Amino acid sequence: MENILTRLRDNESIVITESSHFIKRVKRDYCSPELSCNVLKKSIPLYIEPPINNKFRVTYSHPDTNKYNLVIVIFIIDLDNIKLITTFPESKSKLKED
Repeated sequence: MENILTRLRDNESIVITESSHFIKRVKRDYCSPELSCNVLKKSIPLYIEPPINNKFRVTYSHPDTNKYNLVIVIFIIDLDNIKLITTFPESKSKLKED
């Protein structure tokens, strides 16, 4: 996972597809598709949970608020293809509790 995120930040070619659930979630106020992609391509994660069936829960600091982090669940298809499964806000205090 870290390798793929590093490649994204280095502007290497990785195909990003979006699940229908992800598309529904990004229509909310806290996160747009552009914001999600920008965070993936420009930010270093705060935390990456161990994978479950090639799905990673990646937590980033939300660039627009100090109240929430931005969580993006990513499915790794292979080293050149990922799928965004969902996204949601999470209280910054939750990360401190874990």
